[in-house]
Amino acid sequence: LCLPGLLYLGLGKIDRFVLGLWFGNILFYWASVLYVRTKSAAIHDRKDPSVYAYWRNLSLGYHLLTLPAALGLQTAGLLPSFAWLAFLPVTLKQAANFRFPTEKVRLNKVGLAETLYSLAFTVVLIVLSHWEAGS
Repeated sequence: LCLPGLLYLGLGKIDRFVLGLWFGNILFYWASVLYVRTKSAAIHDRKDPSVYAYWRNLSLGYHLLTLPAALGLQTAGLLPSFAWLAFLPVTLKQAANFRFPTEKVRLNKVGLAETLYSLAFTVVLIVLSHWEAGS
């Protein structure tokens, strides 16, 4: 989330690209937080399934809203074309978690997976940004 601040320090201005990166990162960050919280609820709240159901439904709803939000940012010119594709894997992951919840969850594996998703998200955004700048 500090990348836009670093870009501001480097460029000396905040432009649409920096704002788009910031909004995209916020969307992705909260998607990750909600997903990890859902997995944590699966482990720690086994005695009360309604707690897990609450977090699972909240997370799924948020993930489903990230795609239209990313499309809106793209339409506003804040994200590169097809940037919504970067949100597709995490949305599908959450939908799969909703449809096929896992019984045994290890938080260290969830953390590693979220780190890999973050790297993939960043790479996709960078590739899309360079692809659009070249065309």
